[in-house]
Amino acid sequence: MSTTPDIAFLELSSPAKGILFAGLKRVLSRVRVAETRSEWESSDTAPFAGRPDVITVGRQCPIKPLVVVVEDDADTSNYMRIVLQRQYKVVTAASAGEAREALRRCGSEVRIIIMDLSLKGAEDGLELIRALRKQRDFKRVPIIAATAHVFPEDREHAFAAGSTAFLPKPFLCGELAAAVSKALSGALARE
Repeated sequence: MSTTPDIAFLELSSPAKGILFAGLKRVLSRVRVAETRSEWESSDTAPFAGRPDVITVGRQCPIKPLVVVVEDDADTSNYMRIVLQRQYKVVTAASAGEAREALRRCGSEVRIIIMDLSLKGAEDGLELIRALRKQRDFKRVPIIAATAHVFPEDREHAFAAGSTAFLPKPFLCGELAAAVSKALSGALARE
C-alpha cells in the first residue's frame, strides 16, 4: 500500500472538523487533515479535485480511490503500481489467495480490480473473477482483465467470467491509466 497519507481539507469550525475527522478516520487507514486552504492546495492530491475518478467527501476532500492489482509477475505489478499510485491508492496481490485476503481487508473501499488472467497456482484470474461476482461487495466493482492472451476467445472468456474491461499486454502507461479512469467513470455513473 502507498506510504503517503491521504489529505483532506475541511472548511469547518474546529469542533465540527474534529467530529468529521473522527468519522473519516474510521473509514480510512491513514488520513491527514490540512489546517489551511493553502496547505491543501499545495498537497499532491489537490490537482485531482473535481475529476470524475476521484471520490470526494464534502466540498473539497479528495480521497484516492482504491485499486487492487492482482498480478503474479513482480515487474508488471510494480509497473502498474508506479503508474497508478499518483492518482489511486494501490494494493497489490501476487496470487488468488493474496487477492482474496486483500479484498477481504479492503472490502467496500475497493473501487477497481485489475486482474491478470494467468495467475500461478490452483486458481487463475477467470476463476477468481467468477467467485468475486458472486460476492455482494464485488458484484458491481469494475474488473479490468489484463492479459497477454489476446485472441478473440480470450476476450470472450474474460467478459463471460464477469470482467468489465479488457486490457491486452503489453500496454503503455497511458493505456493503463485511461482504462482505469474509464472503468471508474463508468462505475460512478451507474451508482
